[in-house]
Amino acid sequence: MNFKYSNLTHDPVRFHMEKFAINFTHTIQPPFTPLILFEIPLISDFDVDFDYSWPYNLGSGKMRIEAKNALAYVTLKFKATEKGHLWPIINDLNVNYWNTRLILPGRSRLVQDLYR
Repeated sequence: MNFKYSNLTHDPVRFHMEKFAINFTHTIQPPFTPLILFEIPLISDFDVDFDYSWPYNLGSGKMRIEAKNALAYVTLKFKATEKGHLWPIINDLNVNYWNTRLILPGRSRLVQDLYR
């Protein structure tokens, strides 16, 4: 299906860089591999508005996406080559975007839940 949008507008993206953190840790289970944990603030505040339409008359209207306080947690382990070069390997990636909302102005709560 072809989802079409138009009249895209957005606010400036804001980040909370004071929440950026690096910690040295290890895996929970043996062999207790050393890891580096990064807490990365992705978005502090970002809003997007646009008009949308679905094919076959499945619906059209306005849509708003509000993203707030999105974070990513990444753990890296490092492998070394014979020449001593370090290569990061992603051990775990967790993205927290729970404060992001999809809003359809003028639509009932049931219709909004169906779109989510």
